[in-house]
Amino acid sequence: MSAGYRGSRAAPVVARVSAEACKLEGNAKLIAGEDRAASDCYEQGIQAAICEGLSGGRLLSQLRSGKAQALLRLGDAEAAFKCCAEAVANDPLNGKAYWRGATAAMKLDRPKKAAEFCRQGLAAVGESAALRGLLEEAEDALALGAAPPPQSAAGAGQHRPTAAAAGGASASGAGRPASRAPACSSAKGMAQELAERGTALLERHRRAAEGEGSEEDVRRARQLFEQALQQDLANEAALLGLGDMLDLGLGGPRDAARSSQCYLNARLQGSQLAQVKLCLQGLDKFAALLRTGAIEEG
Repeated sequence: MSAGYRGSRAAPVVARVSAEACKLEGNAKLIAGEDRAASDCYEQGIQAAICEGLSGGRLLSQLRSGKAQALLRLGDAEAAFKCCAEAVANDPLNGKAYWRGATAAMKLDRPKKAAEFCRQGLAAVGESAALRGLLEEAEDALALGAAPPPQSAAGAGQHRPTAAAAGGASASGAGRPASRAPACSSAKGMAQELAERGTALLERHRRAAEGEGSEEDVRRARQLFEQALQQDLANEAALLGLGDMLDLGLGGPRDAARSSQCYLNARLQGSQLAQVKLCLQGLDKFAALLRTGAIEEG
């Protein structure tokens, strides 16, 4: 009889290890940019957790939030939004789920839902620069009567080393005990999400007809790039985006020196585009010297 008792207790332990393993494998796939495989891993983990008898809690919430991130990158914002709603129901302290749910809602042109997610997240996990910024964006879209257009597939597909969201002043950082602090990979994921949103806003400003670009888009883009670099100083997309804005004087005074530093840091991460931008800046400086010399000779 004692053997039977031990057997009845063994199955949940196996299921728990399986769910945890699936979460870790999903995180690794997400970092590697294998979004479809990551989504599958998280779904396997969800099923393992359910088999264990879990109907809520942190693990199940993390699995659903991770799957939402993978689905967002795959362009399935509707399914991602549903995953985030379930993740929040499983664990109201999961800051990543609020962030991703609001992000999915914005991609679906539902700023009202995005604002609701942000407010709920701020109330649950405490003050968060990321959630606060996204709330402002959603409220601005509501005021204008339309949400920003969904991010292009090209923008959504930019990968780096990345994972999910969190860290420091991030959506998942506040309100958590120290023992539940997010890993470094999560901070990198939050940085990439912020950088991708900034890139989308900057590109929308660039595509606008002359004189019709939104100053609010520019302001938010610069803020998002700076927030991304607070999470991950090596985020290539944020370094390039902020470098461009500083070089052109968008969202603030032109700062060629700081722009060059952004490009240099991006080049150190292996960015060939940053190398090109540095060369162009060098040519501009050389041309300026030639012009100055010609003026003085004249």
